[in-house]
Amino acid sequence: MTEQRWMMRCQRCSKPIALPRRNPTGTPENPQDQPTGTWSLSIVCRNCERRFDYTAANVRLENVPQPDQGLPIDVLWRGVFECAHEHCRRRFEAYTSAEHFPSPNEIRLFLLNATQTATCPQGHLVPPIAVDDPSIVKRLADW
Repeated sequence: MTEQRWMMRCQRCSKPIALPRRNPTGTPENPQDQPTGTWSLSIVCRNCERRFDYTAANVRLENVPQPDQGLPIDVLWRGVFECAHEHCRRRFEAYTSAEHFPSPNEIRLFLLNATQTATCPQGHLVPPIAVDDPSIVKRLADW
């Protein structure tokens, strides 16, 4: 059996990137719920470790296998970081699509050590500082 999920594809390796459901489990997703306007996310692919900025134009409804135990196979993880560049200290978010079972520490280390690391809005390349433990995104508030 399959279900519809909001998905994107990595811009480098085409691996699927799962987004949170917009509707409760068991309720079909509505194509009119697709993000619009200036919506964007910075996502690091778990497969190729490259970071890209994704926009509403990258989001599509796809048919994916329905999980046996009711939990989605892949979920969206969110990490909050602070730029370590002197006098910057801007906070920013980085996301990755992964399974449920990694620990928040494993996700944090992945986001910090990816081939193309997350950078602050000013583009500083110094390693950022993790502010909070990464967490699973249940719903994207500003979609």
